[in-house]
Amino acid sequence: MTLTLLLVAVLFLVLAGLVCTVGLWTRQVPTIPLLVLMVSLSVGLGFGLSACASFLSLSLFGASPHGVIVTDVSLLLLLGIASFWAFTGRAPRAAADAPVTAFLALRDRRLLGGSLTITLVCALLSFLFSSLRNPHGGDDAWGIWNLRARFIVRAGPGWRDAFSGPDWTHPDYPLLVPLSVVRLWQYLGWESQAVPAAIAMLFIFSTVALASASLAILRTPSQAALAALLLLGTSALVMAGPSQMADVPLGFFIIATLALLALKERMPERARYLLVVTGMTTGLCAWTKNEGWLVLVSVLLARASVLWRSQNWRSWRRELPSFVAGLAPVLLVVLYFKLALAPPNDLVSHLEWHETVTRLLAPMRYVEVIRGFRNALVE
Repeated sequence: MTLTLLLVAVLFLVLAGLVCTVGLWTRQVPTIPLLVLMVSLSVGLGFGLSACASFLSLSLFGASPHGVIVTDVSLLLLLGIASFWAFTGRAPRAAADAPVTAFLALRDRRLLGGSLTITLVCALLSFLFSSLRNPHGGDDAWGIWNLRARFIVRAGPGWRDAFSGPDWTHPDYPLLVPLSVVRLWQYLGWESQAVPAAIAMLFIFSTVALASASLAILRTPSQAALAALLLLGTSALVMAGPSQMADVPLGFFIIATLALLALKERMPERARYLLVVTGMTTGLCAWTKNEGWLVLVSVLLARASVLWRSQNWRSWRRELPSFVAGLAPVLLVVLYFKLALAPPNDLVSHLEWHETVTRLLAPMRYVEVIRGFRNALVE
């Protein structure tokens, strides 16, 4: 019964995310990679947008186990109306030129497919064994993310007290991960430790599917398979998932943002819709971790720089309304949380301006960051 309820809750969430991606459908790109892209995106969008809806429901109506169902149904209806309008209102465009697909020899395709299957099974088993060995995840999981989820579930009307904890719990951290756990616990009716592990597993393998599907559309199936092999063979990714922290979801939304911007050039007839979804994924970076604000600023500046160098400022100004249309609803939720509930960040609130500027201008800090990137790449 527990597993059935969990599957129903997750499928409802994925359905809400899938409704958001229906506007990406086009016959100008290969069907299977596009479907994989839509389904993998629907996992992140479903979790992210339902966490936004759950937070608004908590703020407006308080903690209610039955309110989650009403919230989910309302979210699904709103997303369905918006997506139907966007999908049916698209203007016909000329067909994009399909890229030349390079097919490997049959022996090489079998070798690549076999390697990918073995690696996928090994990654899945590694995740399961690690989750069974550490069911409560890493330090940050039980000290921050799952701790906040338990407090919100157990506190009932006093759920706001979850943001008045000691500094080491970082009560100002965004709520995508905790509220995703809360939502599934409310469906189940009890605090199953399988829930945060299931969320972590979905984000890991959706990240792999998203990256490989994007490359299959932008490049070739063989490059997509190689990308999946590379990600599944990266121990830092596979082993970070069972820790149940927010780093993997943040990585998912970063990859989604970059992939959608790249796909905009490949699918020009869906350009506006891709920009709307890109705005959502960029905003969800900030709803996942505080570092997501840096992603938001970087995406805006980088996109403006690219368009300025290749075209002109008018192109950037034409793109901005669609991007903001997807970004604004999520960003407003994040800002409301930060301004109304979250305390000042304990890592920076005690610093004076001169201390902050001194640290920003210290060359050795940047040397250390570069050294960290180098070590990560080598390992």
